[in-house]
Amino acid sequence: MGNSIKEVFPNINILGNPDKIDHLGCFDVYIRGVGPHLDENGRYFLYSKKFTRKFPTKREVVDKLITLSMLYGSSCNMEAAQAQYIKAYSSYLPKQSPAMHEHPANLSEEAEKEKAILNAPEKEPVKK
Repeated sequence: MGNSIKEVFPNINILGNPDKIDHLGCFDVYIRGVGPHLDENGRYFLYSKKFTRKFPTKREVVDKLITLSMLYGSSCNMEAAQAQYIKAYSSYLPKQSPAMHEHPANLSEEAEKEKAILNAPEKEPVKK
């Protein structure tokens, strides 16, 4: 997902888990400080698995970012508006989560173990 976004918006800074996670198993994509309707934390949600109950396609997220940038006239104008918002409201924004990471991120030790289990070759059933 992050690579697809970076292909279209090479200057974007993608962060994983920047806010305190209040639910597990969901996949939210949002941009802070720009958009038609911001929540109390200054986020405009491009996608929320919690509400749609499905994982987004890369194209869905990229298309929403392109459309949003067109509302500002260009991605450069959107970037400037976001920087202005963050500067003005930085003291009101939530503190960054200790789980935050940049894109691409290394998996935690626990996630690496789980990945190894999931990717392990299946054992042949024992013939009797």
